[in-house]
Amino acid sequence: MKIVVFTDLDGSLLDFDHYSFEGARSSLERLKRHGIPVVFTTSKTRHEVEVLRREMGIDAPFIVENGAAVYIPPPYTAGFHDADLRHEAELAVLVLGMDYARIRGFLAGVRHEIDLMGFGDLSVEAVADLTGLTPEQAAMAKHREFSEPFLLSSEDSLPVLQSLAAGKGMKVVTGGRFHHLIGAEQDKGEAVKRVREALERQEGKKRLAIGLGDSHNDLPMLTAVDVPVIIPHPVRGLLHWDSPRMVCATQPGSRGWNEVMERLLDGFATERP
Repeated sequence: MKIVVFTDLDGSLLDFDHYSFEGARSSLERLKRHGIPVVFTTSKTRHEVEVLRREMGIDAPFIVENGAAVYIPPPYTAGFHDADLRHEAELAVLVLGMDYARIRGFLAGVRHEIDLMGFGDLSVEAVADLTGLTPEQAAMAKHREFSEPFLLSSEDSLPVLQSLAAGKGMKVVTGGRFHHLIGAEQDKGEAVKRVREALERQEGKKRLAIGLGDSHNDLPMLTAVDVPVIIPHPVRGLLHWDSPRMVCATQPGSRGWNEVMERLLDGFATERP
């Protein structure tokens, strides 16, 4: 059985507090041995993901900034329509999101009504303090192209912001730590569908898709896969979502990711893919 794995990073493949993937190392190695692509599907930026791909030895396409763009290495470009792609150095890019400058412009225009603080307003040191990232990692997290993570001084103002954003072709999604302002037409699910379609065109057959996530912004991804997996958040617990296909981990972060992935791989008998 051919498989593809789509996974959130923070709080899912990566531990919430320390951003470690050590708890998932054994199943990651097993996936690599069997040639199963692991497609990062994250709110992180391209620069953050490229570092993690090198550390984990992952060479599959990756989805950044809540579905805003798919970055595609050469072995996978054949399945995508070339006219849709932008070519940058060693990677092709399928852009699905909104330009960052436009998002920042919108935020500047609503500050008289809503008290919020986005990554673009914060220093590297402030982002590091808020997230627990190193200064180097925080600088990469601030290097955004398509979305803005932010905090509200009062959650009561969220409905007003959502309404204003909708009027400008944008929307708010909520992740593990922050709200994110993104383009209205993008989400993780749409990006997952594009990657699945490209794999099918390239290979001439379907792959069973597994998706793993822990937060509300992962729901579009989880809806777009065959086997949705919920990883418990260390503070909020399991995401509330009613689906007969849902599989739940019992532990948060990389340990929960590993637990479920080993169980699924055993069940799908992938020793002979």
